[in-house]
Amino acid sequence: MSINTGVTGVTGVTGVTGVTGVTGVTGVTGVTGVTGVTGVTGVTGVTGVSGFLGGGASAGALITNRDGIAGHWISPQIDQLPTPFCQENKDHLKRLSPVDRAAIFQFELNSRVGFGAAADAAGGGEGMPRTMHIWHLHRASGSSGIPAVKYKELIKFERPTQAVFLDQLRYLESYSDLRPERAPEILSQLGVPDAFFSSILFFHPDRMPRTIELILTALRFSLGITERLKYAMACRRPHEYSPQVQPMIPSPLHPTLPSGHATEAFLTAHILVKLFTGIHPKIQEDRWVQQLMRQASRIAVNRTIAGVHFPVDSVAGALLGLTLGEYIVALCGEPQTNVTFTESTFHGAEYPINHDTDFRWTDFYNVAEQELALSDRAQQYAELGKKKVEIGEKSVALQWLWQKAREEWEEMVCPEIADDPENGDS
Repeated sequence: MSINTGVTGVTGVTGVTGVTGVTGVTGVTGVTGVTGVTGVTGVTGVTGVSGFLGGGASAGALITNRDGIAGHWISPQIDQLPTPFCQENKDHLKRLSPVDRAAIFQFELNSRVGFGAAADAAGGGEGMPRTMHIWHLHRASGSSGIPAVKYKELIKFERPTQAVFLDQLRYLESYSDLRPERAPEILSQLGVPDAFFSSILFFHPDRMPRTIELILTALRFSLGITERLKYAMACRRPHEYSPQVQPMIPSPLHPTLPSGHATEAFLTAHILVKLFTGIHPKIQEDRWVQQLMRQASRIAVNRTIAGVHFPVDSVAGALLGLTLGEYIVALCGEPQTNVTFTESTFHGAEYPINHDTDFRWTDFYNVAEQELALSDRAQQYAELGKKKVEIGEKSVALQWLWQKAREEWEEMVCPEIADDPENGDS
């Protein structure tokens, strides 16, 4: 699930921003459908930038037009200038383009995390890294405007052993029988699978542009973390263990664990859960939450069916995606809530073998509590921090995005009908 060109999908102005050309994902992967984000939002037709902002006017026409109407230059006086904008003001965000905001949001998220690899002889040789860390940079107000900062653990990953991957090959063989049936889904999910999630919890760019902007922001953030962990963990793809795997789609060049599709799918599902729940008190929220998680799981499992991921990759991806989901909600959520996040650890070397070790989403999520939680089975190889970690200073810009996205869901509720028990189901 590639989000490299996500900015294009928000604005729908590939030619204006040139973002697709910057990332060059289509050329790298050779799979046009991987980028696919422009089609996700379809905003090109909505904004009509090509036809409205000078789409039919050449630079030459604008030059001669100015020459004809501007007249003699008149320099304004200082008391005739517009009032300056307020500095570092979230209200200014609405005046910016989605591309501008995307850069700001990415800075806000990326500046809060760090990476580290702990040297440990047990990792495969003396001095070789065994444990990979993603750190949260806790910020608090300090003296003279300089923040007091301290890194706190967010994610800790350890690579599975060769025995684990060897054992997992049996799932690649058995799941391959489903390829003819799942092929349409697998190919459709090469890009951002918005259609699959919106078929459950309907959202559309014409109605909910900030919701989509929030999801794309989260996906771009997760891409950097996932790729950094993949590079560090350096786990081979399934087809490198057996010539009989023969994936049905081109295998990505980056390492296999954690699964990026699983990470992004569960991240998306959790954010949608937090946007949607608590607004419609009369519905059975658990049913909707369960469907979103099932959808995320199906996307992850489809990658094993396709032959490009082990189930353990999805295990690591689901844990990572849900951890990042809670982290992002804590960082940019509503001011009064979600001020903590949960630290998670994946002990890949302790992953069991020689029995049922397939991926199950229910091992990682509590539907009733709508939060990351580990089953007894998952606790064999994963753990969560015993205490919630305080997020510290939040991002005002990200809070603005969260608030605007949340309002898109709240605006769909009629207070008069919601308060009337006789009309609650109308």
